Amino acid sequence: MSELQKTIKCEKSVSIFKELSKTMSATSQHFLESGELIKLYNSCHLKYHLEETEGYQDMLAYRETCRANFTKKEKTVLEKKEKLFAQKDVTKWGCHKDKAEELLLSKESILLDKKRAFMFMLATETAEMLAMKDELNYITNQCLYEARRVGKDNGDLLVDHFLTMS
Repeated sequence: MSELQKTIKCEKSVSIFKELSKTMSATSQHFLESGELIKLYNSCHLKYHLEETEGYQDMLAYRETCRANFTKKEKTVLEKKEKLFAQKDVTKWGCHKDKAEELLLSKESILLDKKRAFMFMLATETAEMLAMKDELNYITNQCLYEARRVGKDNGDLLVDHFLTMS
């Protein structure tokens, strides 16, 4: 384009394009040098944080094990409850003793409502399943809290490090 403008003798356009070319070259050089500075001064710092993630991997592996155990237990309990509901024999439901009287008094209406019936079935297994769910929720919340806390701390350290080194 500038050769064409030289031939038609448009000097102002030629000078504008020369200045734009210099600006673009300087900007690209600035980006290249900034990348080199970041690589030089922050790579050691970032390697430390990469090694720090091993603890998170262990924590997430434990969480995944808890989740798999809970899912397996939940599926087993729900399948047993479905079978018990289909049998319609409330004596096999494994109800708490304090709820047994309520179950016997309103047996007919409970046998018609699956959701309500499930609340009476397999009390000990349901309690175990709920305890597993609580543990899973606790671990999930702790993982999130720790990831946020350490991420914030590391981000602050990285900014300080970058500002100090630049």
